[in-house]
Amino acid sequence: GVFTLEGEQLVQGVELGFSGQVTKQWSVHGGLSLLEAEITDSPDPTEIGARLPNVAETSFNLLTRYQVTSRFHLGGQATYEGERVGGSVADRGTAIPGYWRFDAFGGYRVTDNVEVSFNLVNAADKVYYDALYRSGTPFAYVAPGRSAMFTVDVDF
Repeated sequence: GVFTLEGEQLVQGVELGFSGQVTKQWSVHGGLSLLEAEITDSPDPTEIGARLPNVAETSFNLLTRYQVTSRFHLGGQATYEGERVGGSVADRGTAIPGYWRFDAFGGYRVTDNVEVSFNLVNAADKVYYDALYRSGTPFAYVAPGRSAMFTVDVDF
């Protein structure tokens, strides 16, 4: 058989973002996305009104950074991704749950040309799924566990 993508989909919603300085040393950035994504027309009438696969209805992000001294900064990030359904074209009854993830970062400028920094991703080492394979036999990808990176930047 031949598989074709036909029909129409509609995504409606709102995205709100913010960014600013709370104090001279403290910055905050974030956003919220609220979406409704559905099939509005399809050759398969059972798909009409179904949710679109891999589209979270709610997602949120908050990142903050504090400049402790002129050379040293620390920060963190909280990310939320809502439940996502699976299927090739429309929701077929499978879903991966929503999740929260927390990250941390920081850096120190050793000289005018050298900075060391660290990133800690998924600091709580939470098990969550970052993708749902969209097929007749769905499966989910487990997101990486806690990971840390250390970087040395040299400007020349």
